Amino acid sequence: MKRQLQRMHKQFEKDHIHKCGDCSCFVRGAYRSKVLQKCARYGFTHSIASDWAQKWQACGKFNVPLGNERPLIEYHKFREDKGIEIDGQIRMEG
Repeated sequence: MKRQLQRMHKQFEKDHIHKCGDCSCFVRGAYRSKVLQKCARYGFTHSIASDWAQKWQACGKFNVPLGNERPLIEYHKFREDKGIEIDGQIRMEG
């Protein structure tokens, strides 16, 4: 199973009935003669790291509109504990 799908299931649980390809957040498109498949709830990048498969097991947010929520891959950019130091972390001073 791909890492991005594991993150989705960890965050939103699993939907044991549905597949991602049947979800309203599943997006298909074309770019430079290539077919792209992405999950709007996970987020979009220009990398294959955010590519999605229709056959994957859906997350617990199956067919729930994204609304004002940030996609999962953007969550780490805006989390509040970003400045907290971790024990053993190397600090660079300039």
